[in-house]
Amino acid sequence: MKLSEILEIIKGECFNFKDIKINEIYDNSKEVKEGGLFICIKGIKNDGHDFIYEAEKNGACAFICERKIETKKPFIVVSDSLISLHKIAKKFYGPFNFKIIGVTGTNGKTTSVFLIKEIFDILKEKNGIITTIYSSFENEKIETGYTCPPPLILYKIFRKFKEKNIKWCIMEITSHALKLKRFYEFEIEGGIFTNLSQDHLDFHITMEDYYLSKKKMFEYIKDGIASINLDDEYGRRLYEELKIRKTSFGIENGNYKGKIINIYPSKMKIEIDFNGKKERIFTKIIGKQNLFNVLGVFSLLKEMGFEEKIILKGIERFKGVPGRLERIKNKKGYKIYVDYAHTPDALKNALLTLKSLKPKRLIVIFGAGGNRDKNKRPLMGKVASEIADFVIITSDNPRFEDPLKIIEDIKSGIKDEKKFLINPDRKEAIKMGIEMMKKGDILLVAGKGHEEYQEIEGIKYPFNDKKVIEEIINEN
Repeated sequence: MKLSEILEIIKGECFNFKDIKINEIYDNSKEVKEGGLFICIKGIKNDGHDFIYEAEKNGACAFICERKIETKKPFIVVSDSLISLHKIAKKFYGPFNFKIIGVTGTNGKTTSVFLIKEIFDILKEKNGIITTIYSSFENEKIETGYTCPPPLILYKIFRKFKEKNIKWCIMEITSHALKLKRFYEFEIEGGIFTNLSQDHLDFHITMEDYYLSKKKMFEYIKDGIASINLDDEYGRRLYEELKIRKTSFGIENGNYKGKIINIYPSKMKIEIDFNGKKERIFTKIIGKQNLFNVLGVFSLLKEMGFEEKIILKGIERFKGVPGRLERIKNKKGYKIYVDYAHTPDALKNALLTLKSLKPKRLIVIFGAGGNRDKNKRPLMGKVASEIADFVIITSDNPRFEDPLKIIEDIKSGIKDEKKFLINPDRKEAIKMGIEMMKKGDILLVAGKGHEEYQEIEGIKYPFNDKKVIEEIINEN
């Protein structure tokens, strides 16, 4: 791509113009290579304009910025560098011919995406996914460290999808991505709104801003369709406010309704009621939240015109997602589950699901992430102590906070001093919980799910709840 083409796309004011060839696009000065275009983005913590010298030293041949800069290289001044990045990247990496299905909400996004992938795999519809756990296409995994990656990482994934002739991109689209314009002006073929409950208020400050950020996803549905959870209060509001083609689901409300007939430790029988029909099937994912996930996926794909029989087959075949109410198989018969639940609502759903299995005692081990929404910590303590028979409070990813201070915040939500213990060492806390178990008990280890690390003072130490549990069981 030539600089003149870029200038034509973004319509900025160019200084030191030379119609040079652009080899690659960068927004991180450390990654810049010879012949690269460096786009100065103002972030939450850093401003790309402060790293122009480093980018030039590493080989940047031109710049996009929001003010005049000191350089002899060509630079284009624009009003919004991030929007310019999107416009340039779409031309540079595109065009993209795949269709996008987006899933947004507080809980259930990852499971919904993987469930859609399962169904598309049966249909032999070539697909790629972008999720909290990883992005992937044709069995190739891409670890990004983000649920919905920053723009240039996202575009490079899209380029891989394009090269592999992917037909469908199924992705989680977060409130951060929408508010920060990571995901910007892509047309969405189908969208699911799972639910909205307290989370990320360290970033959004208010639930209203959180909701409005989620709502932005549906602005990108033009000729497609949205499926919305009408049992959720924000879902009902969203359904009323959207003027696009839409359908709905829920246990109590919606065009597609569902109920749990029977629930077992590793499966449940459900009923889906729609268009005057009732279908009863088994699914290997359990709990009320997973019923919502099934209904959201079923309703969307059915309204998009996919074959009902194949959708149901995919739901029955789907084994779930690592770290999402995953039962840890072991020869000693312990009923132990790990779950990613890190919000009050997600923790409540996981505990109520396990409570419905009628354990002799329900024990839960969890913590809370540091440098995140502090207000949810006592709420999580309250939920855990009200539903579980015993609580062990431990460390999660404290990041740059004192783990003991986080634990104190959680503890403040628990009234009964006899119902909990504290052990800041997560491995020791898990060991304590396992040693506490008696026949008929269920143990839930919550908060980290699929994660392979524990983040402390900026360092990610290897740690996986599932592996730690297996190691402790094998030691005993």
